Amino acid sequence: MKKWLLAACCLLTGSTAAEAQTDEVTQRELRVGFILPLHRQNGDGTRMTEYYRGWLMALDSLKRSGYSADVWAWNVTEDGQLGTALDDPAAQRLDLIVGPIYSQQVGPIAHFAEQHDIRVVLPFSIYAPQMSRTTQLFQVYQPADSINDICTADYVERFHDSNTVIIDCNDDTSNKGAFTTALRTALERHHMAYKLTNLKNSEEDFLKVFDSKRRNVVVLNTGRAPELNMAILKLNNLTMNQPETRISLYGYTDWVMYMRQHEHNFYRYDTFIPATFHTDLNDLLTRRLMQQYRATFGCDMQQAWPRFALTGFDHAMFFLQGLHRYGKNFTGSRWQQPSKPVQTPLRFEPTPKGGRYNKQLMLLHYTMNETVEKIFIHK
Repeated sequence: MKKWLLAACCLLTGSTAAEAQTDEVTQRELRVGFILPLHRQNGDGTRMTEYYRGWLMALDSLKRSGYSADVWAWNVTEDGQLGTALDDPAAQRLDLIVGPIYSQQVGPIAHFAEQHDIRVVLPFSIYAPQMSRTTQLFQVYQPADSINDICTADYVERFHDSNTVIIDCNDDTSNKGAFTTALRTALERHHMAYKLTNLKNSEEDFLKVFDSKRRNVVVLNTGRAPELNMAILKLNNLTMNQPETRISLYGYTDWVMYMRQHEHNFYRYDTFIPATFHTDLNDLLTRRLMQQYRATFGCDMQQAWPRFALTGFDHAMFFLQGLHRYGKNFTGSRWQQPSKPVQTPLRFEPTPKGGRYNKQLMLLHYTMNETVEKIFIHK
């Protein structure tokens, strides 16, 4: 068993290909197929192999709870032929396809899934116009404009009585301007106070935009580390001279990568970070899964945010248990949450005539008592 788990071969199966006794999904083993680059030739292959291994770990865990699954996997590279997978008779019998990760492969897979009524999980960033017309598709990745919409709506509700301070960080490369522009529009529409300042302003001018009687929520218009470092220094000087000034930071998912350097500052400044994942390396279950991965596959998970194996594990627990429990009625909505995520929460909402997008977003709140509160945003 361990040998075939490590190999990530083109075809893997945990049981025979015999027809199930019944077509009722909730009453038989699930049939799951992977159409991903499962190789060691480049970054896509190594990342997707680790993601796939996360699914295998979840399958092993579920097997001990009485679940069973017939697993098939096809190694399909970016320029590979989908026919290898879609022409296989086993593919027509699948309940769930995981993949692809390449946009040009979505069309044929979406058509195939529609023909055979197979659910499809699109696990990572991808351009998929088929989402608007193919009900079988579940897209996990959340584009920036969707995240901005959710964040701004939550922000005006959560910080309605605060003074927002938006800092221009003079970063011409920043891609955060869309968020700060949308935030300013929302604040003006709701008649909420905000002030503008610049990272290059003098300490005296910088201090003028802060309100001594209300909480000040500081928002930078970049997610880069150098500008965050400079902003922290200015806030340190401000609070040293005026310790009564209440400050919270509102950041970006990018900041998770700076945790080693800024964890203390995040706690100190009551920081809120919107995120689609939270990899808590101190969590007991997370540590156990990382140890299990090392013992099973003979190597550690890649140093990535989020961890690809944990992403696969969460996706597997969500979709496999959801299909077992709800069958073809499984939609992944906020009222159908079959599993508790380790790292990556999921909640899907439908398009008017097509598939479902993941809309689950968290606020990671680094509290002043040095705990991390996970706040799930439902919009």
